[in-house]
Amino acid sequence: YFTYDKARDLYVFKHSEASEYDVKVNSFDLGRLLASNNFGIVDGHFFLSGEAKGFSSVNFTNLSGRVNRFDLLQYPYSNIEITDGSFIDNILYAKVGVDDNNLQLAYEGTINLNGTPEMDMRVDINRAFLKRLNLVPLDSTSLVANIDIHLTGFDLNTMEGCATMNDVRFRQGSKEIEIPNLVLDIYRDPAGDKFKLSSTLVDATVEGKMNFNNIGLIVQDQLSQIFPGFSDLQISERTRRRNKLNSTDHVDYNITIKDLTQVLEIFAPAVAISNNTTIVGDYDAADREFRMKLKSDAISVSGRKIEKIELNQSAIRSEINTLLTVKKAQLNDSIALDDVQLKIEG
Repeated sequence: YFTYDKARDLYVFKHSEASEYDVKVNSFDLGRLLASNNFGIVDGHFFLSGEAKGFSSVNFTNLSGRVNRFDLLQYPYSNIEITDGSFIDNILYAKVGVDDNNLQLAYEGTINLNGTPEMDMRVDINRAFLKRLNLVPLDSTSLVANIDIHLTGFDLNTMEGCATMNDVRFRQGSKEIEIPNLVLDIYRDPAGDKFKLSSTLVDATVEGKMNFNNIGLIVQDQLSQIFPGFSDLQISERTRRRNKLNSTDHVDYNITIKDLTQVLEIFAPAVAISNNTTIVGDYDAADREFRMKLKSDAISVSGRKIEKIELNQSAIRSEINTLLTVKKAQLNDSIALDDVQLKIEG
């Protein structure tokens, strides 16, 4: 109910104690409203307290409720509790608990919508059956993880901060990937940005300037130079200019594979890559140039193993240069090659 506070010239509304809810959403078709198949029915009830000076100035001092059903990606989530919520001066805070048959999750966090959005939140995933939630195609997949997010901005081109995953356990059937700690740091600077990923699986650093909205077009443009005969890959000069593919964007990347054994056992069981394999290189949009250098003690595919590998490759517009040296290549049980060198220019 509403009361008018004359001294502060605003209306105050409080959580109803005489009713089972303040607001009830009864089997509302959110997917139809948004014209999206990703969403579906929403059903729940909510309690609201706060104050308002008008429709454009409303603060919710308390938000709570229960969502009985929320359809996402063709899965009906249930048993969602919202507690201790508030939305004051464009700052949203809430605790959310999910006790669904296929997802057990606890969320607590703040989103500050004043100026550039700021996110400070923690998500504890105690149980998530990913295939049943229609999140992955693999059967018998589950995830457990603790996630901390401290980020500014929603746009990948301006976002900065840190996201951390701890005690990650991804299981597929009887196989499991354990990641004690995974950290993504994003730094912004007018001279160049830096993305740094640290984990027990892979360490990776990307530095420079890149428009993330153009990544798909950049890959297509690079392939069109390598394979000029494929008309489907060609990009018109107008599209290149409109999306600024002739820009001065430039990135340097450095990747160290620390231990991918558990990952490959699930996603590529025929492949093995030795620890401390490195991949370094850069991409320059102005010259449409991509360079890569790979070094590895050993890589094997379906039992065929190559050792002491060094690969240097560059693609400059339509010209590709490759230099591959291998100390030993075991092709099968009876055929092995030593000191192999392959050079391709053109």
